[in-house]
Amino acid sequence: MFGTFRLFLASLVVLTHAGFVLGSVRPGPTAVIGFYIISGYVVSFLLDRKVKGSFLKAFYAERFFRIYPQFLFHLVVALTFIVVTGHVSRFTEIRPNIGSILANLTLFPLQARAFSDYLAGATYVPTSWSLALEASFYVMAPFLLRSRLFDFVAGASLLLFMLALLGKTPPQPHTYSYATIFGTLHFFAVGAWLQRRQFKKVGLWAVAMVGIAVLVTLFASWRPPHVQEVIIGGLAGLAIIAVLSKYRGGRFQRIDDFMGRISYPVFLNHFIFIWLFEELGWGLSTVENRTAILVCSWVFGVVAFYIVERPLDAYRRSLRS
Repeated sequence: MFGTFRLFLASLVVLTHAGFVLGSVRPGPTAVIGFYIISGYVVSFLLDRKVKGSFLKAFYAERFFRIYPQFLFHLVVALTFIVVTGHVSRFTEIRPNIGSILANLTLFPLQARAFSDYLAGATYVPTSWSLALEASFYVMAPFLLRSRLFDFVAGASLLLFMLALLGKTPPQPHTYSYATIFGTLHFFAVGAWLQRRQFKKVGLWAVAMVGIAVLVTLFASWRPPHVQEVIIGGLAGLAIIAVLSKYRGGRFQRIDDFMGRISYPVFLNHFIFIWLFEELGWGLSTVENRTAILVCSWVFGVVAFYIVERPLDAYRRSLRS
């Protein structure tokens, strides 16, 4: 039910990194917030069935095999490209070495790139910081989603999010509203509430988001990056996911599933093609080149799916069951 929408979100991320802007809004950050809400919905659905014993181990194994093999594959491809071409960008200023490669392999440190110039210059799969953020949610989800403190923690995250947008969380306020689990956990929470049909909580969250938007507009003396993007992503993403959640199965389900399966490698692979175009001297300012990058990402996403993910399908299904 979410597959085509996930590919649409991944495509927005690709186009944004290729230079596309919609008015004053960069749609990539908006799409990332949509991914957070979907993750909360899906993980809640998985865990509400059972969270004890062997299922808990199976949940962690299933999530691991969902995200890590593709990430590892794309990390190897990216490192190969960087070493062979010598490409330098703000994500590759730190040349690959044992320390930087280990930081990438362990994934979780990449969430701290907003606080570390070293990690910021050694994130060889540039979108992997958000993957590290989602992985942090996966680790805590089996305990947090069944805890009586879940709503309190989600509320605290929303409060931190508001303070960040108001510029009250030094040293880098915007990181708490977008790039770390602390100020974004409430996006995962609203996805979980939606899945659980806890519509009162969903409604209160939506009202709070509108209120935060008003507060930021009226009183923020300094606006961090992505203010309108994260608010639009939260409210629009919630509305679209609420509608899509009502549609299950149907004649196009297999196509939708396939679209969802290639959305993840598209999300991971597109910087390789952006870097390739830069190395070839092809600018990113034309519609034709941006479209070409998107198509290349889709095609390579299909290839990566069949090479990496398809062979693991049977095992992942056994873990879910």
